[in-house]
Amino acid sequence: MPTGCASFSEAFGIIMLRRLIIDLNYGMHRGSASHLGRCVSKPTAECKLWLRGASVFRGAPAGATLLSEAPDRHPIHAADPSQRRHFGKASRKQIAPVELMVDGDVAPISHIQEAIANLRCEHPRIRTMVFAAPRRMENAKWRQFVASEPDMHFKAVSREGVRGQPTDEAMLSQVESVRQNRRTGYIAVLSSDSNLVKEIIRLAMECSMRVIVFGPSFAAYAEEQFIAMGAQVRHLHQRNIPFKVRGVLRTDGTGEYELVDSPLLSAGENLQRTKYLLGFLKSLGWLSESDTDLEVRLPQTLVKFWFHHFRTDPVSSHGSMTVFPIEQLIWTMHDIVRTGGSSWQQRQSEYAYCTPLVRVSRLSKENEAKYGGIRQKRLFLGGGPIILDDSDQVPEKMLTILGYLDHYNTDVREAAFVFVNVSDNKYNLRQLGMLSGSSFQMSQLRSAFLADLTCQWHRAPVDTFVRKLLVEKGCMRSEQADKRKVWKAMRAYARRTRLPGPELQTYNGLVWRIHRGLFADKDPSTRSVVEVHSDIGSS
Repeated sequence: MPTGCASFSEAFGIIMLRRLIIDLNYGMHRGSASHLGRCVSKPTAECKLWLRGASVFRGAPAGATLLSEAPDRHPIHAADPSQRRHFGKASRKQIAPVELMVDGDVAPISHIQEAIANLRCEHPRIRTMVFAAPRRMENAKWRQFVASEPDMHFKAVSREGVRGQPTDEAMLSQVESVRQNRRTGYIAVLSSDSNLVKEIIRLAMECSMRVIVFGPSFAAYAEEQFIAMGAQVRHLHQRNIPFKVRGVLRTDGTGEYELVDSPLLSAGENLQRTKYLLGFLKSLGWLSESDTDLEVRLPQTLVKFWFHHFRTDPVSSHGSMTVFPIEQLIWTMHDIVRTGGSSWQQRQSEYAYCTPLVRVSRLSKENEAKYGGIRQKRLFLGGGPIILDDSDQVPEKMLTILGYLDHYNTDVREAAFVFVNVSDNKYNLRQLGMLSGSSFQMSQLRSAFLADLTCQWHRAPVDTFVRKLLVEKGCMRSEQADKRKVWKAMRAYARRTRLPGPELQTYNGLVWRIHRGLFADKDPSTRSVVEVHSDIGSS
């Protein structure tokens, strides 16, 4: 009797099922006969068995899912009788693998392992391609992981230059290669970039390939789009992160963050409200049909819409607005526009909305309990949301708010240089299409701050590490030294060590230059320096 069987009827059912398996086509959509045999003899919580009918055998093992219970799954097709004699090692090699493409810039090893385990329950062969910066393989854990997984390949993606998204481009190139060679009928993708995922789905569907999308979570609107395009979405394990931080914006354009527990809201309800608000804002010209990333633009647009309509009425019940968590913003604005009658105005004015961020490398258990998550801590320490009217002074005002301009940093062009070369800001500018080669026009700063696509700009770099370094190198005596003494010590250190890069003289410029000189070779995601050109005054 097969191991693990609780009764004779179950054993007999499994024996009959195994005989049926021999008649199955080895090139079926959802797995191999040998794998199905393994799933039946030793069912696990991860493995699921898709059968053509519920009457194949009576005592179905735990974990087996019948086709009648999973109509969205692809059924197993019976084999061509002429091919049955080829059942064995020779035909096994001919099975096309599932092509799993991983954005290694953002996907942790645990998520890759989970995606592979999920696929392995249904497919006999998995070919994994991990796309990441070349120096990723200098990490011992990553080297061991790639070497230990069968048929896993690491694709080193160069970071030379700053235009575009090199990892995205490499993954799309791989999809084209798979399409041309027709190596598989299945593509699986692990990425948090919804635009990249949608483009992969589009390319695969043009050749009638199936697509499985893996991710810890996607925005509800984006996930619905993936499914509408024909892809299957599978969620990886993700810990529920509670909202401990609440952001409030006032009608005078200033705001703050508070440490307050916020309830988790229904994802289904939030999706319906999101759809309604997108249609509402498009009808008034606050969003355009030609806009991409509509759900990404939605929070910023809602804040600007609210500010435009309620800034002159600070004594009303809408004198302040919760802008974070974003789900709370969507719920509140949905209720406001549904009860606001027909007094809403077309989009006529532009605003610069910003939720400043700071860098946080890790989160202790104590801080996790306090802030909820690393993103919430970055926002809380960033100072608070702010919104400005459009004007020629927007760039200087925003650079001042973010700490790039002050009496230690009076060179506007150098302030813009440091701002552009901070990694989070550089990423945003690439997303906005404002980086050309290795240069940036200062006249674009105004448009960048007015854009709806993002509002999260990074504050000026802090000098904590630099102070510690200067004391260790004997350039000054105390980490608590006056800022002018630190400035003087940084200039002396830069001359003595001949740091690479431009000759920056402002306080922030020297902090950035020292950081860059010490960590550029250690950070696998570091890109080329962006040069800043032109004057800041033009719009």
